[in-house]
Parts: sequence; structure tokens; C-alpha cells
Amino acid sequence: CSVAILGREDGAAWRLAEWFGATPAAWGGETTAPDLVIADSADAVLGAADGLARYVQGGGRFLGLPQPAGSEWRIGEHTVKVPPMKAHQFVSRKTGHPVVDNLDPFHFSFWYHPELDRITHLLNAALEGDDLRPITLTGTGLWYAERTDVPAGAELPVGDGLAVFDQVRAVERMD
Repeated sequence: CSVAILGREDGAAWRLAEWFGATPAAWGGETTAPDLVIADSADAVLGAADGLARYVQGGGRFLGLPQPAGSEWRIGEHTVKVPPMKAHQFVSRKTGHPVVDNLDPFHFSFWYHPELDRITHLLNAALEGDDLRPITLTGTGLWYAERTDVPAGAELPVGDGLAVFDQVRAVERMD
């Protein structure tokens, strides 16, 4: 599997690709045809916006890793916002999406961080945008306010391709 990276060589996208056994390479623009492009920075995507949009619209696959609240992903005419929210220690996989359909209920809850010797938050921001199809859900409002489900991970069809965005901080927990 060829994986192109938009981000630093020692960044989360690079580490994720290596963890799955791929040999990552820096994104070389639309003249390359990787199986997947992973970005660990929405800012890095802005710097490659036109070429990345053509790559995805032409059938390419893109994965955007967690971003700080207030960030925005831009893929072609699509904008996916990362609004802030209260930090959560779990996300719901009850979306019917085939990627998470057969996962265990504890795959996305109460992750232990060995260096801190405690359970830490999985995410502190969600996703917002037109045409997003949720893969995992989180919510605004908890016990004290009306709850609204919002995507924590989602896919976005772009032309013949697909962009996937995820706010779950999993890369640092891959081991």
C-alpha cells in the first residue's frame, strides 16, 4: 500500500502509516498516485489544496487526523469544521457504518494512557459539515443539557473519491 503524507516526517500521520506496515513518503502532488494520503495538519492540506482536491475527486482516498478545535479541513468545495466541545472519554459506534459495525463496545471508551497512569480523553472536538456520513458519534450536552449527536469520525464523498476525518486521538495509543 502506498501512503503519501501531508505533514512532518515524525508526525502522527507518518507514524500511523508505519504502524500499519506502509512505507510513507511525502505527498508529491497530484502527479503521484498513492493508495492513500494521510494528513496530520489541516494547514498542510491548505498548502496542497488544489492538487489534493483533484486527487480525491479523481478517486483518491484521504484521511485527516485529529485537529485542534477551531480548525477547518478544506477539500475542493467542501469545508469540514472542527468545533470545540467538552472532552469525552468515549465515542459511540452505533452509526451502522460498516467500519465499526463489528467492533467491541470498549474499542472507543476509557483508554488508559500508560505514561500518565490514568484514563485520558479520546477527543475534545467534533466534526461539522455538509454531506458528512458519521462513522463514530460523540455529543454535545451531557447529563445536564439536551444531547445532540455529532460526528467524531466521518466520511465525505468527494467526486469519485472519499475523504475521512477523525477526531479520536488514537495514534499515540497505537501500541
